[in-house]
Order: sequence, then C-alpha cells, then structure tokens
Amino acid sequence: MAVVKVTISCPCGATLRIPHGDRQACECGRRWDTSSIPSADIEALGATVRRYRRNEIAFVMVALGVTIALMLMARSAPLVVVFPAFILAWVRWFRPWWRRRRDARLVDLPTWDLRPEVDG
Repeated sequence: MAVVKVTISCPCGATLRIPHGDRQACECGRRWDTSSIPSADIEALGATVRRYRRNEIAFVMVALGVTIALMLMARSAPLVVVFPAFILAWVRWFRPWWRRRRDARLVDLPTWDLRPEVDG
C-alpha cells in the first residue's frame, strides 16, 4: 500500500506534507503528529484518489490503443482530423470535468483538526 501524505497548514503559514503515522517539525518549531488520524479514513481517501486516477489512465490508454490500431491498419488518414479534436476535447472539457468530479468527491471525505504537540 502506498504511503498517503497528509497536508498540514501550520499557523505560521508553512504547508507540510507528512506521511500518515509520522511526526515532523515545522520551520517555526511546532511538531505535528499524524498518527492520531484513523487509518480507515486514510485508506478511504487513498482508495478514492486511486480509483479516479486509474479511471483517467484507463481512458487515455483506450484512446491510444484505438489510435495505434488505426495506424497499424493503414487507416490513419482520419486521425489527422480526429486526433487533434480528441486532444482539444480532452484538455478543454473532459479533464477539467473529471477533476471537478474528483474534487467534489474528495470534499465529502472527512477532515481532521490536528493540534501541534506540546513540548515538555
């Protein structure tokens, strides 16, 4: 399983990305511990991100597969028109829509209010 990094916004203005379960000190001296975050929440977050990334990669691979198949069958003339149109549609409409959808799903996941560790 991949290590999920938790983003911490320190009151000093710094942003830290700490692996789940680790401790790290900020430049200002505050120490942050991410082990208090439930593992089930972290796993749900990681699964959601992986699912959306996997689906996006699968879509691109299918499109490339169709392109390569057409080229191998010597039917590449339509690709001169279709391929740039596909790239434009991908960059302009599909990918932003897909990312908005992913981000909306991530907003519904739990958040945590971590406090810096107190020394002494």
